[in-house]
Amino acid sequence: MDHLKPRVKAAGADSSVVDDWIADCYALRNQIAHEGFVPHHNAAAAACSATMRLAVEVAEMLRQGGLQDLAKSLLLKCPTEEEGRASELARLLG
Repeated sequence: MDHLKPRVKAAGADSSVVDDWIADCYALRNQIAHEGFVPHHNAAAAACSATMRLAVEVAEMLRQGGLQDLAKSLLLKCPTEEEGRASELARLLG
C-alpha cells in the first residue's frame, strides 16, 4: 500500500481509488481477520466495489505502461536452471 499510491499518482491516475480501497476494503479485512467481525451486506458490497475500482485503475495503468517502475521493483529474480541445480547440490552436500 505504501508503494502503490505514489505510483498511481505519478502515473497520472486517480490516486483516490487507493484511499477508497484502504478505507472500504483493507480496514474491513482487518476487522474480519483480527476481530472476527462479520460484515453487513452493504460493507461487503462497498469493499468489493472499491476493490474493483482499484483493479480497473491499476489494470489501465499497466496497459499504458504507467507502472513499469513499480513492476520492476517487485520482480523476483528467478534462478537460471544452472543456478537452481548448483543451489540444490549445495543444499544436498550441506
